[in-house]
Amino acid sequence: MKGVCLIGFAVAMWLSACRQSEPRGAADTGRAYFPLETGLTREYEVTELRYSLSAPVSKQVYLEREKITHMYQDENGRKIFRVERSFKKENANWKTDSVATAWLTPDKAVRTEGGNRVVKL
Repeated sequence: MKGVCLIGFAVAMWLSACRQSEPRGAADTGRAYFPLETGLTREYEVTELRYSLSAPVSKQVYLEREKITHMYQDENGRKIFRVERSFKKENANWKTDSVATAWLTPDKAVRTEGGNRVVKL
C-alpha cells in the first residue's frame, strides 16, 4: 500500500510539473527610471558638506536643475536628448553650468558627463 501511495504521489508531482506556465509580461527595461522627453525638468535641493583637516566643515545649500531642451537624431538614427544643468544659490538667478547628452539603447541608458560616456545603472 505504501508503494502505491508513493508511486501515485510521484506521478501527481510529475504531472503538475508538466503544466505550462503562465506567459510572462513584457520585461521591465527600466526606461521609466530614465525618462527622456523634450521639456522634462528635474530639480534637486543639494546640501554639500566639505571637510578639511585645517578648517571647519563648510556647508552649502543650492538648487540644481536638469532640463531636456531638445532632441535630435544622430547619424545612426538614434534619438539624442540635450540636457542643460543649471545651479541656483539662495537669492540668485539660475546659471547654466554644463550641457550633456543622453540616449537610450535597447539594453542601457547612456549619458555624457564631462565629455565622457557614462552608462547609468
